[in-house]
Amino acid sequence: MANLAETLRLAVDRREYPRVPVTIPGQICITAERGVRTVQVTDLSAGGAGLRYTGTPPRAEMIGALDVEGFGRFEGITSRESGDVCGLRFLIGEAERHHLLERLAVFVRSGLSSVSSLREEDDCWPAYSQLSLTRHHGEEHQCKVVDISLHGVALGTNISVPEGENVFVGKMFGRVVRGPSDQVTVQFLRYKGEQPAARLRA
Repeated sequence: MANLAETLRLAVDRREYPRVPVTIPGQICITAERGVRTVQVTDLSAGGAGLRYTGTPPRAEMIGALDVEGFGRFEGITSRESGDVCGLRFLIGEAERHHLLERLAVFVRSGLSSVSSLREEDDCWPAYSQLSLTRHHGEEHQCKVVDISLHGVALGTNISVPEGENVFVGKMFGRVVRGPSDQVTVQFLRYKGEQPAARLRA
């Protein structure tokens, strides 16, 4: 996630419009504590999650397990960040990482309800390794998912899309930001249920 995360971090410093936060319900169980905490997942990637706690967050470097609605259960280590959002660094293998990336791709394509309705036997990473990229004039391209999080996506493609162009990736509306020359990196701005072409022409 390093290249995507760094590209999106730099894009945040330059963005014209604020992002609408994405919140997904979750529960976390810290091994050294009793009981389960309810959290809001503010960021989800193949490497970890940003979490907003009710009350005092746990100390850093604590082992815990996070249940995210529609995505599954992930073990990790807590981290402290600025503000009221803390993190959980996932301790997962490559198979679990692909499982998560597949579900993130489904979320981008169709929303949380589609992720929640997936059955375990439906999970197949190669089937969801592509997402549609719809440009401002309505032209649509199928692109390979190189990396993805709830803040953005890196798509492998041979088309050239200029920095700053507004696009849809699946049902996520976003802006193209600077990234590697062989990729289109999109910073998500918000989720919309409208048809992409109609929104982009507006």
